[in-house]
Amino acid sequence: MRIGILVEGRAEYESMPFIISKCQFQNHTILKPLHCNVHPKASLEKIAETIANSRYRIFQSQNIDKLVVLLDKEDNDQSECSIVRSLEAKLNERKDAYNFKAEIAVVLKVTKYENWLVADRSVFKQYPKRFPRHTIASKKVKDNGADRIDALKVIEEALDKNDYDKIKDAVLICQKADIKQAALNSRSLRRLLRVLEIPPYSDQSKSPVNDRLGPL
Repeated sequence: MRIGILVEGRAEYESMPFIISKCQFQNHTILKPLHCNVHPKASLEKIAETIANSRYRIFQSQNIDKLVVLLDKEDNDQSECSIVRSLEAKLNERKDAYNFKAEIAVVLKVTKYENWLVADRSVFKQYPKRFPRHTIASKKVKDNGADRIDALKVIEEALDKNDYDKIKDAVLICQKADIKQAALNSRSLRRLLRVLEIPPYSDQSKSPVNDRLGPL
């Protein structure tokens, strides 16, 4: 199976290849993400139209079997399931117009990419000069609780007097992040692993699995 990934943020575009390299599974080829300039707070209709119009033909030329669309949930008060179902439906409605054949799965980062970045709470201590208050993360990211905190605030506190660089810091973190540990603390990240069909989350994402994540 060939899987394409679409991201709406430059930080994800630059840093997620490091995540993907740790998620490759023998049955799949996961391609480098493509960036699409959509705002996660735009209407789902607008998001779907922008993605279809600007990226379907590119992904079709890559002969992908599945397209995974990553978006921040931000402060949208709808349930994740409702947003995912609605956007997937709107994206599927546009497939025929572009002769797009791939299966589509939407994954929401809850609430934003920073929540995934802090999910492996031990990664910050690997950069003590960059994150001098790295113990902040280990204290504030509770077991299976990365999706429920102000992750940006945690990162900024760990940086102390250093200024947060959304792209460069994401790259630093993703280079060293242990994805199996991050998955234990973020249900939304586990959903990404599920739609990528990465064991042991290929069948479920509700509960963390303490066993080693297959090939990771």
